[in-house]
Amino acid sequence: MVGLADIARQVMDVFNRIQEAIRARYVRQITPYKLTVTQFKALQHLHWHDEGLSIGELSGHLGLTSSTVSGIVDRLQRDGWIERKRDPRDRRRVTVKLTPKGEELFEQKPRSTEDFWRETIARLDEEERVSLLKILSRLRGVMENPEWPSYEETHPSPDETMSEILRDMMNWETSRVGMLLFIARLADEEGKGEIAAYLKQMSHEELNHAVRISKFIGEMRTLKESLEGFLEDEKRSHMMKMDAAQFAEENGKNEIAETLRKIGEDERRHRRWIYGLLNRIRIAEDQKAYAE
Repeated sequence: MVGLADIARQVMDVFNRIQEAIRARYVRQITPYKLTVTQFKALQHLHWHDEGLSIGELSGHLGLTSSTVSGIVDRLQRDGWIERKRDPRDRRRVTVKLTPKGEELFEQKPRSTEDFWRETIARLDEEERVSLLKILSRLRGVMENPEWPSYEETHPSPDETMSEILRDMMNWETSRVGMLLFIARLADEEGKGEIAAYLKQMSHEELNHAVRISKFIGEMRTLKESLEGFLEDEKRSHMMKMDAAQFAEENGKNEIAETLRKIGEDERRHRRWIYGLLNRIRIAEDQKAYAE
């Protein structure tokens, strides 16, 4: 029986993937205009407040410091997306508003949004859409007004408890593998070859421990499944690094931004290789199935 924690984890994974898909749409929409996601969000808030916003107000909407937003506004004004104007009611107050160029960006948006929903939600039939809304509405009600949990919910079975303990242990062992290899690399760079060799041996043993534990909780997957899961994690990791690189660049941390983008390029190269490997595995599987 699937435990409640597993169900919650799967639900959160679905929500995360939906957010990633929506974020990818934003990126696809703004790429031709050479805007960052943060810049686009700033323009979006200004579109929603056509009377204009002060730097402080825009900072509140974006959840960023005023100094950071001021830099974003400077670049958007330089590129003709926005303009600064003094409030006629209070000459001391300067507001930021979209220019005609900025407004034009959002005149094209409804069509893009319609296409996005046609490519996603519209692919569900009427019965599926009704069921989806019903389930999500029910989930929202449960989240906002939870009932007192039953004894079974607050006292998981011994098997569920053991699985959670083993899963935490497996995650701990795999994280130690990375840390040991990192320390071994430092030892190599300092010419401590004997220490590095021992640490690498420890990492190999920790990896074996994780594999043995994974068998008890049914976490073992085929090579193909493992590579596919790795690619999904890599996509999320790459997106986080690119966001961090943009943030670093916007705050004048160019060296950090350059390093993160270089790491992202390395990861993209790794993903291309894994995609090629998966393709060869799929071809081999198809040939085997055809032969049978």
